[in-house]
Amino acid sequence: CNLACRDCSSGVDILRNKIDQEPKLDNLIKSIDDLSKYVNNVTDLFTVTGGEPMLYWDIVKPVVRHIRKKFPFAKIMINSNGRLLHKRKDELIDFLKEIQNIAIGLSNHASEFPNDPAGQAYHNDLDKFFSDSRLYKIHSMHYDIPDNEVNFHWLDWKDGFITSCMCIVVVCC
Repeated sequence: CNLACRDCSSGVDILRNKIDQEPKLDNLIKSIDDLSKYVNNVTDLFTVTGGEPMLYWDIVKPVVRHIRKKFPFAKIMINSNGRLLHKRKDELIDFLKEIQNIAIGLSNHASEFPNDPAGQAYHNDLDKFFSDSRLYKIHSMHYDIPDNEVNFHWLDWKDGFITSCMCIVVVCC
């Protein structure tokens, strides 16, 4: 992960202890293949989480494509802190339209620190993403991509608890 949030159970030990646990694409693809033999048509949701999946975008994309291939009707959720979305904006929006029935849950870890430079940078990065002309603002906590069934909602963290929700959702037509 590119953050070290005190309440996070995903990846914080890697940062603190410098443990090398890079995901291996071949192992992940094989796991999806194995899983499809046992739970095909049983599961309807996959969650891709980390650490920060956007740090491993070159691995996440083929993994998500493989999940979609093996589980064509399952929902897919990618959890992200949102810090890198603006750097992959065009590619990410195109990818979401391609995959369909997918969500990106964005954790707003900086909501309690609006005057902190790191909190301001976080919100500036999200503003860069949401300022894209392809995104339509419904209200401050809901955006969508018209005619593509892509919706955006917030995950807001306060004292380690989610108080509201933000997801990018692409629904299969």
